[in-house]
Parts: sequence; structure tokens; C-alpha cells
Amino acid sequence: MQSVFPNMPVLENVFIGSESIKQFEKTRGEIGATLKKITSFPYTIRGDKKELESFVIKNQLTNFLWEAIPHIRRIFGSDAQLFLELSDDPEGDFREIFIVIKTNHEINKALRLLERLDQEWFLSIINRVGNCLNITVANHNEF
Repeated sequence: MQSVFPNMPVLENVFIGSESIKQFEKTRGEIGATLKKITSFPYTIRGDKKELESFVIKNQLTNFLWEAIPHIRRIFGSDAQLFLELSDDPEGDFREIFIVIKTNHEINKALRLLERLDQEWFLSIINRVGNCLNITVANHNEF
């Protein structure tokens, strides 16, 4: 096969068929469904919402963020307020999302509850979220 453009390589067997279109439509649908899940989060988003949404999608964190809610509610109580904040790590060159649990508990109790959350849930998923997701607590007066 001779190229019409002499300086361009010939691409043989390039085919964008119905399977490629179906895959594209599936991916587009999955992104749309993920965005719908994100916009219905019971978290208050601090900072740039679009940037946070993009980070969540890129790092496939949506399901983990939903999964965290019942664990947090069970351990901290239903009155804990939940925030999401995208943060640049000061010691590394990576970004991560923090789930910030704002609670009425005094700080030492809140830290013990956070340790319990780590033991009962977060440590079991840490290898799947890497350094993209972290959890911290804040007293109502601090945040």
C-alpha cells in the first residue's frame, strides 16, 4: 500500500469499527455515571469542585468514597460532618484527597475513633487507593 503523503508512515489495518464505538460509548456512559455519583456525595467539597471530581475519576476513587460513609457513620456517629479536600502533599510531589471528619468529640477521642476506622476498614483498602486517599479528623472548632 502506497501512502498518498510520501513522508507519512503507512498505517495498515487501522479500523475503527462498531466495537470501538461501543467501547467509547460504554466508557462515556461510565464517566457520566461516575459524575452523577460524585455530584450526589453527602460530602461537602472544599476547594475547586471540578478539579476534585477530575482527580476522583482519574484515580477511580468514587466507590471507595461511597464505601467510607457507613463505616464513618458507624464509628463517629451520624452527626459527624464529612468534607472532601484535594491536597498537595508537602513532602512529596503527589496529590491526595482527604476525607475530613468534623466531629463534636474531643480531639483525643476523635483520634482513637480514627484509629479504629483505620483498623476496621481503611487499612483493608489502602493498597487499592495508594497515596490518593487519606482520612483525618477535625474538631468543630478547628475546621
